[in-house]
Amino acid sequence: MRLFGSFLVHDLILLFIHTFLLPTSLVFKIQDGLSVGDTWVTRKERYMESMDILATRRERTVCRLTLLRGENMAGPAEWAQVLQRARPNFIEVKGVTMAGLFQKTGLGTMNMPTHLEVKDFAQQLCEEMTGYQLACEHEHSNSALVASEAFRSDENWKTWIDFEGFADAMAQGETLSALEYTAATPSWALLGSPSEGFAPTETRQLRARARPKWSEEKELWRQQRPPAASCSYEVR
Repeated sequence: MRLFGSFLVHDLILLFIHTFLLPTSLVFKIQDGLSVGDTWVTRKERYMESMDILATRRERTVCRLTLLRGENMAGPAEWAQVLQRARPNFIEVKGVTMAGLFQKTGLGTMNMPTHLEVKDFAQQLCEEMTGYQLACEHEHSNSALVASEAFRSDENWKTWIDFEGFADAMAQGETLSALEYTAATPSWALLGSPSEGFAPTETRQLRARARPKWSEEKELWRQQRPPAASCSYEVR
């Protein structure tokens, strides 16, 4: 399972996370450390092998998608084809944030999707897949959570982890499936919550000027930005 990231608790695996960009020439361009003789074909073969391995796991599994506007958001059907092969419990859809790779590849802020664009893409993804729905959002980290319908009961989502139940099972030497250590999702974390996923136990700083809802509005937003000295935040 060389392509997996995993959260380990002693000998039991709590959570498997597979983080990736959809295989494109851009991804191949920015990844370093290719072994001698490695090609795009062999890398893609290993990539798809990891999807097959993920599908066999009983533990909680997550595919984390990093979205780059103008690079890998045009074809949700292509994403769906790969994800259906992995059959993860959850799909975290997250907009890319400014990173060192931007300078290497010529990317800029226009490649960073807004939260609404991330949610829109996640909804399109659900429409291309069977048995998945958009369950949660977190505006502060520009992400949305697509979940298997198996984690919804009587219209209530159970996307959180019952850590105490998992720990008790671990202490008794039991092996649990993903559905056996779930916890109810709090209302503030659900899609459409007024707080957009921000926990009420935390202190939130709101910008004096809301960020653009769509990328096409970014340039005008920059032009209308007040001097740095006059920028302020509202604390809630």
